[in-house]
Amino acid sequence: MNEVTRNRIFERYAKYIWPIHRFFVRGLSDRCKKCILSKKYIHIGKDGICDECKAYIGKKCSVPNINIIHEFNEKVNYYMSFDREYHAIFMLSGGKDSAYVINRLVVEFPNLRLLCVNVDNGFASHISLQNVEYISGKLKVDSIIVRSHFERFKNAFRSAFLQLGAGKKSYEIVDFADGTIIYDIGKNIAKSMNIPAVFCGLSEVQSQMILKMDGFELENIGEPNIIFPLAAWRTSEIDIHNNVRELKLIPRGNDSPLITNNCMIATMCVIDIMNNGYCSFEPEFAKIIREGTADRRKWLYIYEMLEHATRKKWLEKDVVENLGKLGLTLEDVVKEK
Repeated sequence: MNEVTRNRIFERYAKYIWPIHRFFVRGLSDRCKKCILSKKYIHIGKDGICDECKAYIGKKCSVPNINIIHEFNEKVNYYMSFDREYHAIFMLSGGKDSAYVINRLVVEFPNLRLLCVNVDNGFASHISLQNVEYISGKLKVDSIIVRSHFERFKNAFRSAFLQLGAGKKSYEIVDFADGTIIYDIGKNIAKSMNIPAVFCGLSEVQSQMILKMDGFELENIGEPNIIFPLAAWRTSEIDIHNNVRELKLIPRGNDSPLITNNCMIATMCVIDIMNNGYCSFEPEFAKIIREGTADRRKWLYIYEMLEHATRKKWLEKDVVENLGKLGLTLEDVVKEK
């Protein structure tokens, strides 16, 4: 059974069976009743509410801001003023976020000439690669898949995994390393082709939590700038999901992040749980749940089941196999407490 098939089964189990199964499972971490954060990550009061949710009370959720969108539109029009074969590169991952972004760019800026670039890091889901071809074909935009950096990604993953533990988590180490290389490749391609900008699919929350940035643009003096449209649009996860399905931007069944993300994601989550008791991706989803832009039940069930599966060692064989591709073992990355 391959990784994608296992992840499909995991997702369906979490959606249809886990809601009942969970009532018969002992030892699951207590989680905030408003978001999904585990008590192993943050203090949860006697009322069942975590400190982050209490601090959020009275704050406004992140909603589209007409001034920011106007600023973004002006920026895109500026890049369109360049006399180039392509005005921008778009880093097309094959997931629903990137599908939503590329479609909206094509619709709202019909004269924007885009070159879609997918960077295969050597651990990519074959579904995501299929989606790249499907999306670019459906929207009639030029696209290329880059497969010339496998060793670079392998070395970066290996180095990042070895840093885990002692307070270091996958979200800030492994995921950051992966993204940094992808953006670097995109910038280098853009620079070599005299393309002024690189558009990427990170959300506002992801750009804040991974890149520690506000706004929608990373300016690089002497290099192409990196633009994050979702950080300007602030579209909710629910609206993105509905839009992608309604417009059939991705074949039905191929739009789940569990099957479009690279195969190291599950390994990263399991190692986080083994080291820290929770997955370091949880705070990102807790934030958008807190803001009312994501389905709490869906992500609660996924992270609960992931915790249970890790404890029962159901995923250990896959984790060992993936670490083996990097020349690592569980003993290398799971730190004794």
